[in-house]
Amino acid sequence: GGAIGEPTDERDMSSASADFSPLRSWQWYAESGDQQLIFWICMVLNAAFILSFLILCSGVEAPYGRYNQAEDKAKKTGILALLSTFDVPAKLAWVIQECPTLLWAAKCWLTAGPLFHASWGNKMVLFCFVIHYTNRTIIFPLRSRGSKPIPFPIMMSAFTFCCCNGYIQCQSLTRYLTVSPSSSTTLIGVPVWALGLYLNMDADHILRNLRKPGEKGYKI
Repeated sequence: GGAIGEPTDERDMSSASADFSPLRSWQWYAESGDQQLIFWICMVLNAAFILSFLILCSGVEAPYGRYNQAEDKAKKTGILALLSTFDVPAKLAWVIQECPTLLWAAKCWLTAGPLFHASWGNKMVLFCFVIHYTNRTIIFPLRSRGSKPIPFPIMMSAFTFCCCNGYIQCQSLTRYLTVSPSSSTTLIGVPVWALGLYLNMDADHILRNLRKPGEKGYKI
């Protein structure tokens, strides 16, 4: 037997291309196993994003960055006070919370079927994913300076998200989807990704240089 979702011979590859269309992933709720799990993880994450947005818009200040100072901690009560009790050094926290994405990428690519290794579209999209998270996991922490410690529960919430994100993205790309490099979504999506990567790294550069040597505190 071949890998999950892998066509058994060359004659099946044309039908596999249709079955493995990214747009079909919206129908995975009716599938079984990994595909159904991926669908429901996506739904839970979307619900969590909406809930977090509403909570933050209501005026709640998450105990992170400028809101994780000693004077701010003293004002917090209940669950927010609990979230602020134990801090992790920023560089270490960033590496820990972001690394699951790279581990999932390596694991899924090494165990993927030959159909996916032969797809330049899949390679390109996974490469974009790995480049982004290499920057967030390794380059950004190493280059950061003066970053405030991150509360342990905040780090773990980011770690949980990256575990889920790494799983759904990498598992889908190496087992259940075939990405065409000439499709409109790829031709539009890759330049949008490149622009986002540039803006992200440019913003990081600006933020790093707001403080002069020896300065502390926030400039924004």
